[in-house]
Amino acid sequence: METHTNGLAGPPISIIGAARSGTTLLAEILSQHPNVSYWVEPKYIWRYRSPSAPNDVRTRREATPPIRRYIRTKFADYVDRGEGDRFMEKTPSNCFRIPFVHGVLPNVRIIHLLRDGRDVAFSAREKWTSPPKKEALWRRLTSVEIPLRDVPAYVTDFLRDVVGRQLDPESGYVWGPQFPGIHEVKEEYSILETCAIQWRESVKAACEGLAVVPDAQKKEVRFEELVRRPRAVVEDICRFLDLRGDRIAEYAARIVQPEAADRWRNRSDEEVKKIMPHINEMVEQVRRQEKLV
Repeated sequence: METHTNGLAGPPISIIGAARSGTTLLAEILSQHPNVSYWVEPKYIWRYRSPSAPNDVRTRREATPPIRRYIRTKFADYVDRGEGDRFMEKTPSNCFRIPFVHGVLPNVRIIHLLRDGRDVAFSAREKWTSPPKKEALWRRLTSVEIPLRDVPAYVTDFLRDVVGRQLDPESGYVWGPQFPGIHEVKEEYSILETCAIQWRESVKAACEGLAVVPDAQKKEVRFEELVRRPRAVVEDICRFLDLRGDRIAEYAARIVQPEAADRWRNRSDEEVKKIMPHINEMVEQVRRQEKLV
């Protein structure tokens, strides 16, 4: 069994979490460390040789030698082009492929950012229903991370999801991590309910996947704690990552917005009640775990 990650100095860092859980914020903070080389959502790399998969699930069995070698080489090349020597990436859809990630990067350090599902659902709905930003479209079209062998599949995806979304916002477009059955869920429920279910399934998959990862290689962080106690939380994360964190802890204290927590309380009771049947059990489970920490 391979115990080290070829071409990467130090354990690579992977940030996961349901979409709109604050992974971008946390990654932005950690990317300020001079030793960190941060790649924003290399999702096409993680999907190598599986571009037409119906969902984002990948198993450890799929981490074959050629796929491991390809992904590691891409990450090592990225580090070589940057200034830091410690590789870090954040990809929310990795919630559904943690065994695969661990199979590819055996010494990875995984941070699972967990945010209240009610806040996530309302935030995700804005992404599902807003027109795509032009810069995001251009970045997607010109991405150098897409393997050449996978390009035809992604061209089809682009035409269906992006162009179709421009013409009809209520089309079959699905935003964010795709769990098994998400298209059927969208057909049955409202977009807000679908976003809530997406959060639930992302958290469920992340918890199940992390169960097979050694304790020394995983850490759960609550978004609400991050924005309320940024300095202490970031310092704790840096200890987990074996990074000196005083500088970026100060940076976090300057940029975070404590009011980002519990925004769902400003939403209508009717909308909150609409999503609770889908996530109440998971919300309560998270709350119980928080009390035990």
